[in-house]
Amino acid sequence: MKKRLIAPYTAFLIFNFAFFMMDTASSYFSIYLNEIGMSKTEIGMITAASSMVALLMQPSLGLMADRTRSKNKMLQSVILLTALLYPLILLSTNVVYILIIYTLYITLRRSQPSLNNSMSLEYAETSGRRYGPIRMMGAVGYSLMMALVGQVSKFSTQATFYAYSAICVMNILLIFFLPTMQGHQHGNKRLPFRAVLYNKPVVKLIAFSMIMSLAQGMYFSFFSIFFTEELGGTNALYGTMLSISALCEIPFLFYSDRIIRRIGTKKLLFIIAFLDALRWFATFFVNNPYLQMVIQALNFLNILMQVAVNVKMNSLVSPQFKTTVQTLAVTVQTVASLLISSFLGGILADAIGLRPLFLISGAISLGAAVVFYGFVFKKDLDEPVLE
Repeated sequence: MKKRLIAPYTAFLIFNFAFFMMDTASSYFSIYLNEIGMSKTEIGMITAASSMVALLMQPSLGLMADRTRSKNKMLQSVILLTALLYPLILLSTNVVYILIIYTLYITLRRSQPSLNNSMSLEYAETSGRRYGPIRMMGAVGYSLMMALVGQVSKFSTQATFYAYSAICVMNILLIFFLPTMQGHQHGNKRLPFRAVLYNKPVVKLIAFSMIMSLAQGMYFSFFSIFFTEELGGTNALYGTMLSISALCEIPFLFYSDRIIRRIGTKKLLFIIAFLDALRWFATFFVNNPYLQMVIQALNFLNILMQVAVNVKMNSLVSPQFKTTVQTLAVTVQTVASLLISSFLGGILADAIGLRPLFLISGAISLGAAVVFYGFVFKKDLDEPVLE
């Protein structure tokens, strides 16, 4: 057997370090649209309409990943395509043009985290290694790159689009060092997608994630504008804030496996949703960008929730559906929720302002904490793996 240049676990650590760097440049997309004169309604319309298309495509992409001969090559392909598409947005300020290009981009971009999650989780599960440190490396990479991209944005917001493409190239090269991961439905081992929907605990976890993402959708779509316009923060300070908040995630991600085992998934999700509500209520009341930087440190709650949900779902489904379920979860969390919160949030932002959106976010998170912990989850999270 040929000896690998980099050990598999080390390769996954390095790759995840680079993978989440891609999220940094896209943080400036809404700022760019605001700079070229689009209204909050138009910004919300672009993110919502593109999310609708992505919503329809994601289950197919997830099934394709579970049936592919090499998840590695599929991930490289979709990263390459987004690297080419994202800078094309800059060629025109026409709303329809941006909508078309961004829709193509976001459809492929949304499939990448689920592919990475399924590959990383499967390797950790089969090798007996901890998943927490792998995901933690993403926070480290994001934090370091966010600080750099924040400085790049000083020259122009447009430069962040090219920064994204450069980060993509680095990720494509690093995938060559990962062990080859094959879809478990490759060949004649295909199972119907409806089998996933029969798994009630998984469906409930996805529903919880969707409700929480309704609250977070306000943040994803409009927080950058809120921070730079209403609180008076600069683009560079915005990047610094995101960098610091990512650093705060590191210890929680490193010990995430232990935290989940000690507290339990059900109780942990309640705590996260409750603290998230306090975070959004605090954002509603704050008037200083530096105070908001302190509140932003609570962003580790969102990442820890994703890890807890992903790890639990991965343990509840058979190997044939691991990527499909991760893709479905990502779709519902970051696409279906954005469809509602971005579109309606944009209309509300133009009507009543950005600040009240975070009061709505807090109420949604608090409601999710009470309803799911008290009435929905019950003992479902302890059910066995789907056969």
